Amino acid sequence: MKTKELLRLAERVLSLPTSPYHEHAVRAFVEEHCRSLGLRVGRDAAGNVFVRYQRGPRRKPLVVVAHMDHPGFEALGPNRARFLGGVPKEVFQRGVRVRFHTSDGIVHMRIRCRLAGEKRVDLTGTANLQRVDFGSLDLLMFRFCSGQIRATGIDDLLGVV
Repeated sequence: MKTKELLRLAERVLSLPTSPYHEHAVRAFVEEHCRSLGLRVGRDAAGNVFVRYQRGPRRKPLVVVAHMDHPGFEALGPNRARFLGGVPKEVFQRGVRVRFHTSDGIVHMRIRCRLAGEKRVDLTGTANLQRVDFGSLDLLMFRFCSGQIRATGIDDLLGVV
């Protein structure tokens, strides 16, 4: 794969909305892309995607594993959310920007306060979040600059490329 192709593929994957338990956009992309390459795609009951490639004689399998999510928020109600993932609770200070993916599109909000002792926050903004909504810190989704890829989910998601 050429560098330009790889960068386009990386941008497509890294720009998809995802959060723990909300990997559906990345999963759909991976499945569709692999099928377009003629690969066999399957999924188990937990939602894990399996892609099989075989060429030539059957050999011992090589297994590659990658996350389809990165740490993020899960809405608990109109203006409350909990963070799922390995980020210190001290990150969740008043005024920090967050981005939620809702049925109406992307909604930008800010942390009003962190609830005592937890990775749960109260939010300010004009949206009323639903329990199915999810989000992340409002950080850069993807940029290629000076020979480097910079992206929010690069540590977890890039492995699917």
